[in-house]
Amino acid sequence: TDWLWIDVLQNANLEKVLPGVRAKVYWNLMLISELDPLFHEAYYAGANLMTVINDDHLGALTLLAKGKDFLESWGPKKYPRAVIDRYWAQAWRLPMIAGYIRLFELGDMNSAAAEFVHAAAMPNAPVFLQLLSKRFAQPGGEYEVGMRLINFMLLDHRDGVARAKLEKKRRDLYLAQYLDSLSREFMNFSRGHATMPKLEQRFAKFLKEFKIAPKDPWGGKLFLDASGRVMSTTKRERVFGLE
Repeated sequence: TDWLWIDVLQNANLEKVLPGVRAKVYWNLMLISELDPLFHEAYYAGANLMTVINDDHLGALTLLAKGKDFLESWGPKKYPRAVIDRYWAQAWRLPMIAGYIRLFELGDMNSAAAEFVHAAAMPNAPVFLQLLSKRFAQPGGEYEVGMRLINFMLLDHRDGVARAKLEKKRRDLYLAQYLDSLSREFMNFSRGHATMPKLEQRFAKFLKEFKIAPKDPWGGKLFLDASGRVMSTTKRERVFGLE
């Protein structure tokens, strides 16, 4: 399994797969889970790599489900509980990453919430997991949750392609969060200045009154789209399905 794991970590195939197609690295990960089912990192780190690098979200969920089945079902029948607890001290990572995938890649809020609740209730789970459900209920909370999850996932990627992709996601998500916050503030401001017929006039007044620079932190020019949301000329990709 060591050689297979090294091959997974190198993961030279950076292709993004089409929906329903499995990433090539998926088969190595599934084989590792058969040969050494106690290898906890293969489940969560492997799923992490597949979803970040290859966009194989369903393959990642399949691998995580296999890890969950080992932990809760057939694993305790084969191994002493003390052995599983020793090697799976961070078992909460599996439902946490599953929640990340379901919410931000597949847009399934209900299933994601169930995964996060499951993760938060597991031994050794970090406190921030217990706060996620409360943050979702707050305006813009999904951006804060996304940022926290990306920062946490970066701890598992000290360098390499996966880290670079996560850092770009973080940058794009930060810009989306910034624009979303401005949009909500401008909408509140606009409702109190309905006598000004043009949105562009209200927006110019909004920027001036609140001393907001007409450019985003990366130098892109701020403008309003057709719906009145604040946008920017800075190029970015949608992260986790969020605008």
